[in-house]
Amino acid sequence: MYITDQARTKGHTAGLLAGCWNPITKEEFLTTSADGTVRTWDFYEGGKHHKQIIKCRAQNGLKVSPASVNYNREGRVISCGCADGSIQLWDFRKSSVAPAMQIRKAHEPAEITSICFSHVGDNLLTRSCDETMKLWDLRNFKQSVHMVGDLFTRYDTTDAIFSPNDAIVATGLSLKKGGYLFYWVFYCLFSFK
Repeated sequence: MYITDQARTKGHTAGLLAGCWNPITKEEFLTTSADGTVRTWDFYEGGKHHKQIIKCRAQNGLKVSPASVNYNREGRVISCGCADGSIQLWDFRKSSVAPAMQIRKAHEPAEITSICFSHVGDNLLTRSCDETMKLWDLRNFKQSVHMVGDLFTRYDTTDAIFSPNDAIVATGLSLKKGGYLFYWVFYCLFSFK
């Protein structure tokens, strides 16, 4: 018999897409999968069963793969960048089956390849296959604060990161038409130049 409720399975039922460690609770980590779930695990339990599960959903209610995930710096909020271009934020201090915050068309219709919280402050950085990198302010989470376009990528794992002091953001860039070089581009956080 096939189990259709992902919460009743011991682990993921499809290939893993990403993972990261909790920055505060050192024995906790999370994984995301093409089965449409994000699961938190305790390292010392040996992967016998997940601690918590997130089921990401598209606007039509069907499951969507969370392609990139990350904890905030306090380890309490999980950000999911999904294959449909949506951003979904889940707060584990509250028990809910719906995300605490979300933007359905953040990078529609392209997959979000990277999602990252700033070290200090309330910023979120996303990178997508739509050839953009966007900066979001979580205090006014309706539209991006800054956006850079024409950032071609061949890979669905292209990262975007903050510098340790949050003054600079960086992402990778692929060359078009037969180019083989992959290089980084850097932008000032405040002006995005």
